[in-house]
Amino acid sequence: MKSKKSAVVPNNRNPTYNETFTFKLSPNFLHDSFIVVSIMMKGLLRKDQPIGRLVLGPFQYTEDQERTPWGRALHSEEEVTHWFRMYL
Repeated sequence: MKSKKSAVVPNNRNPTYNETFTFKLSPNFLHDSFIVVSIMMKGLLRKDQPIGRLVLGPFQYTEDQERTPWGRALHSEEEVTHWFRMYL
C-alpha cells in the first residue's frame, strides 16, 4: 500500500489543490486494485477528521456507456489523466 499527502491549506474554507499524484500499477493488478482519496480536516484538539472520500477502482468501469478513467486505464498502455471535482 502506498500513501501520498498534498500540501496543507490553512485557514481556508474553500481550499483549491492543484496537485498531481502518480501511482504506477502493474497491468496485472488493475483488476484487483483501487485508490482511495481522503479529504481530512486538521483537528486542533484531536486527530484529523475525515470529511470526504473518493474511491476509484475496477468496480467503476463504465458510466453512461462511456469508460471511466479506470476503465480507460484497463484498456490502454498509456497514462490516463483525469481531474475530479470533489464536493464536501
